[in-house]
Amino acid sequence: AFIRRQTDVEAYNRAGLPVVRRHGLQIDDLHAVIQGFGMPRAVYDGVHMAPDANQTLGRAVAWAVREAMRLRA
Repeated sequence: AFIRRQTDVEAYNRAGLPVVRRHGLQIDDLHAVIQGFGMPRAVYDGVHMAPDANQTLGRAVAWAVREAMRLRA
């Protein structure tokens, strides 16, 4: 089974940050959301999120989209 390592996640986030900043995009830090949720509960097979973790992430994404739309209005 594939296991996502914390160092991988951090490396991906670091690599993407300059691109995001260069284009003036907002960051919806889902990694921080899921860290607050608790990784052992969140990831059931080392990669895929458990249903309740997906719901938490979905709420975070919905909030970020609503916030971005509010800021553009």
